Order: sequence, then C-alpha cells, then structure tokens
Amino acid sequence: MNQSFFSAYKRLFQRIKKYVPVYLAGVFFLVLTNSGQLLIPQAIRFGLDNLEQRFWAIVAIGILAIVVAVGRIGWRFFIVGAARRAERDLRQDVFYHLTTLEPQYFHTMPVGDLMSRLTNDLQNVRMSLGMSVITFVDGTFMGLSIIAILISTNLLLGLVSILPFLFLVVIFLIFGKKIGRLFSDSMKAFAKISDEAQESLTGIRVIQSFHRERFFFDRLDRAGRNYFGIAIQLVRIWGLFFPLVSFITGMTVWTLVVFGGNLLLQGAITPGTFVAFLSYLGMLAWPMISVAFTIDMLQRGASSLNRLYEILDARPRITSAASARPPEKSFPLAVRNLSFSYHPDLPRVLEGVEFTIDQNEIVGILGTIGSGKSTLAWLLCRLLDPPPGSIFLGGKDIREWPLADLRGHFSMVPQNPYLFSDTVAGNILFGNPGATLADVEKVVEISGLSRDIAIFPEGLNTLVGERGITLSGGQKQRVALARALIASRDILILDDALSAVDAETEEHIIDFLFRHTNTRNIILISHRISTLMNCDKVLVLDEGRLVQSGPPIDLLKTEGVFAEIAAIQRFSSEVAPHV
Repeated sequence: MNQSFFSAYKRLFQRIKKYVPVYLAGVFFLVLTNSGQLLIPQAIRFGLDNLEQRFWAIVAIGILAIVVAVGRIGWRFFIVGAARRAERDLRQDVFYHLTTLEPQYFHTMPVGDLMSRLTNDLQNVRMSLGMSVITFVDGTFMGLSIIAILISTNLLLGLVSILPFLFLVVIFLIFGKKIGRLFSDSMKAFAKISDEAQESLTGIRVIQSFHRERFFFDRLDRAGRNYFGIAIQLVRIWGLFFPLVSFITGMTVWTLVVFGGNLLLQGAITPGTFVAFLSYLGMLAWPMISVAFTIDMLQRGASSLNRLYEILDARPRITSAASARPPEKSFPLAVRNLSFSYHPDLPRVLEGVEFTIDQNEIVGILGTIGSGKSTLAWLLCRLLDPPPGSIFLGGKDIREWPLADLRGHFSMVPQNPYLFSDTVAGNILFGNPGATLADVEKVVEISGLSRDIAIFPEGLNTLVGERGITLSGGQKQRVALARALIASRDILILDDALSAVDAETEEHIIDFLFRHTNTRNIILISHRISTLMNCDKVLVLDEGRLVQSGPPIDLLKTEGVFAEIAAIQRFSSEVAPHV
C-alpha cells in the first residue's frame, strides 16, 4: 500500500476521532459476538464427550446464541451508526466547501464528476469506515483466537490443519497493489459516465433539435465500455480469489480427516475434539476471506478519499480578509484604473476603466459583444476578484470588505438566469425568504410577470421544472428580475436581463421599474439604445476600454460608438428620456 493510502486515512481520522468512543463500544459488542461463537464448539465438544451431561451443553448453547444475537445488534448499532454519521459529516463538509469556491472552479470540474464524488465516493468511504472495521476486527480476533485454540488443543494437528491458509497471504500480496490501481481507475471511469449522462440530459433540447442522439449515445457507450472493462478485470481477480479460498478450505478439511482421523482412531483426541476442530476450521475460512473484503473496502475508500480531498484541498480564491470590516457608508461606487484578465497568458478583458456611481444614480452600460460588460458586473460583486485598489465602495477597497456584506449590497439578474426546480413563488422568494405575499405580488407587477401568472395553471404555485424548462426565455428573465427586486439590495445590476422580451415589453418593465422600485441605484447593461435613454448616464465600452461616458442625450450628439449604434438601430437623436 502506497503513501497516499495511509495519508488518506490519517487525514480522515482527524475528522472522525470524535466517534472513537462509539467505535470502541461497537468493537466491544463485536468481540462479545465472536466470543460467543468461539465457545459454541466447546459446548458441543463437552456434550459429545459427556453425554450424561448433554443437558447443560444444550443450555450453554442456548445462552451463547442469545449473547451472539445481542452482540450482533450492538455492533451494528454502534459501528454502522458511526460510519453513517461520519459519512454525513464528510458530505456536509465537502458540499459546504464547494459553495465557498468561485464559479470559475465549476468551469473546470465537470458536474457529473462532482456528483459521482458526492454519492459513489462517499458510499465507498462509509463502507471503509463501517464494514471494513467490522471485517478487520472480526477477522483478526476470530483468526487469532481459532489458531490459538487449535494449537493449544493439539499442537501438531493444529499446525497441519492451518498450513494451507498461509497460501492466502501470498495471494493477497500479489493482487493487493493491482486491486488498488483498478479501484482508482474504476472511480474515474464511473465519474466519466456520470458526466456524460448529466451533460446529455441537460442539453437534450439541443441534441434533439440537431438530431445528434446517436452521437451522444456513442459517447456514453464508450464511457460505459471503459468502465465495464475495468470492472471485468476486478471481477476476474475476485473470480480467481474466491474459488482459491474454497479450495484451501476444502484442503484443511481433507487434512483434518487424514491426520485427525488417525489421531481419533489412536485415541489421541476425543470425538468431541474432532467435531470442535471441524467447526473451528469452518469458522477459519471467514477470517481468511475477511482479509480480502477488508483490503477491497480500504482500497476503494482510499481512492475515494483522495478524490474527495481534491475538492477539500481546492482553496477559494475569493475570500474575506481576517481584518475585513465594512465602512460606515456604502457609496459612492468608484472604479479606478481597472484592468483585468482571466489568465496571465490571455489578453486583458478590461483595460484602464475608470468611473464613479453616486447614490440614487441609474447608470447604463453599452458595448459590443466581448467588450467586458458582464466581466465588469461580476467584478463589482466580487464574483471575480479584481486587482487590489481598483474598485471601491463607500471609499473602501471591496477586497477589504467582508464578502457577505459586500454581496449583500448587490442583486444581479444575468442574461441567462438560473431557476430552481420549484414553484414560481419559491424562485422569487429565494431572494428574500421572509417576504410576504404582498411583496411577491408587487415585484411580479413591476417585473411584468403578472399577465403570465394569470395564465399559469396554478398561478404563483406553478412548478417551473428543472432550470425553468417549462418557461419561455422572457418568462425566466422576468422571474429572475422579480427575485432580484424582492431582495431589495442597494444596487441592482441588470446584465442584458431583458434581452428575451420584445422592445415594447422591455420599455414597459423599465418604465415601471424606475418609477416603482425602492432600488434607485441601477446598473443597466443593454444593447438597446431606447432602454439606455432612461439612464442618468451611460458608460460605453469598446474592446475592454471605456471610450465614452455621459448623459445619453449628450452621447447621441457626439460622434462615437453610442451614436453609431443608435444610428444602426434607426434611433433619432431627438428622443428624450422617459424619466
């Protein structure tokens, strides 16, 4: 077993050491069970060798059977229960840690792989903490005790009888390393299947629209065949191992009959001793087999633990500094010489951007595709980490804000919003679980969703399906807008959040939004000049640089990107803002 095997369980022990007393209680009951099993052959021996006192042998066997039953209940309750609790704790730790990682982490780690780790791998860890403990203690105690009993009863017969079992040790040494490697490979192959299935089912509409079902079926088939190949190798090993165990067990019985039969005929041992020997040799097969089960589960558990540690060892890139404190005021929002790149080797997405947003100011952002608009929105909320000294809120660098306090000032509606598999009301209340029905109805009206609610089969209680699959793109955007509004944060960011609705509906929503919402600080990212005319000022981005800024009326009269886009959209410079 390699270093990673022991280090994996060393780290795990730090998490489960609080359950050591529970495990000890379970081991006590397990030893109690084994002790009862070991004494039953002795009671049988006594009864056969002393037939006139067989009544007491029968009573002893009955009492021992009760002890064994109670012990089995006890070790299952304590050991299996402790393993379940440890699995629960580890699952919670892994899931919570995932929620602290930045969104970019999930771009590189397939969701199917993560799901495999949170299910299949955690199950393997539970088995290594439960059944492997049972098989190890059970096999070790029973094996050593039986060998000691056999040798103490008759040294020569005992040694000759257990000699065939020594061949199993050699087999374990030969196959142990290969089994560990195959288990690790099988976990990766299973994760690949999960990832392929998750991606295919999530994109089923696209797959069907392009009639590419066969292509994705073949991808999943290749992943399944790879996993099947690895599984078959494991089956072949186990298929060879268990017949060997059965053969060796049979050899011990043959040895007992040959040598023990002669000793019985010579009077060197009694009939009861012969039967007890036969019973103990039958019991000895399980301790030998338990070694294989223990190695199996420990190898699986170590491989799964290392995959889980890959998640737990991923450090969040966006965190709160230990000395982070929010300032007394929350405005202005100032951006100073902001430059940003997703990777040092990639071109900068933003270059030298500077602007200030005062309280109660509505600011629009215009730019061509790839000009950095969405990146800027993510940086303001610190969903991406900006360079130090580039973004300030309330006069303080946002990197020096507590992360929860900073994000508590923002609500953002992205162009492609995510809805949960819940009702319309449930998705809206996600922004503020303590809101009242009146609050929900208000934001539904502001977001222009009221007409849709009226035709939904169950109104606000209509289920939207996974990712909002039962809603249109415009309906999903408006539900997301209502969710952001009910949160009632200081700054509302609309990242092209109404692109899926028609211009007339968007104009109605924007007009209603500006007039009736309590959120007066709005950052409105849009491609529509008609929408941006409602803003106090507009920032124009081009290839990551801020090329224009000012009131929209003034920008219409100035040669530049804003006026060019307005001309393309057949918009007149005489249009006045609605607010």
